[in-house]
Amino acid sequence: MHMRTAQVVAICRAKNSEASFNRCLELDAMGCKAIEITMDSANAMPNLRKLTKLVSSNCMLGVGTVFYDWQVCHLYFSSSYYHFFS
Repeated sequence: MHMRTAQVVAICRAKNSEASFNRCLELDAMGCKAIEITMDSANAMPNLRKLTKLVSSNCMLGVGTVFYDWQVCHLYFSSSYYHFFS
C-alpha cells in the first residue's frame, strides 16, 4: 500500500497505553488505512509489536515523534516493517 491511497493518517498519542492500543484496533476495524503511533506514547514499542500481529493487512502502521537514535535502531532491528511518517 502507498501513503497516497490512505489519504488520512490517524495519529495515536496517549498516556494510557491500553486506551491507545484499543483505539488503534477500533480504527483498523473501521477501515483506517494508516495509523501512526507516536514514540512519546506510553509503551509505544510493546503496543507496536502487538498491533503488527493484529491489524489487517490493509492498514499501514507507522511511527512518528522519534526523538532518539536508539528508537530508530530498535525499530530497524525489530522483526516488523514500520513506516516513518513525518
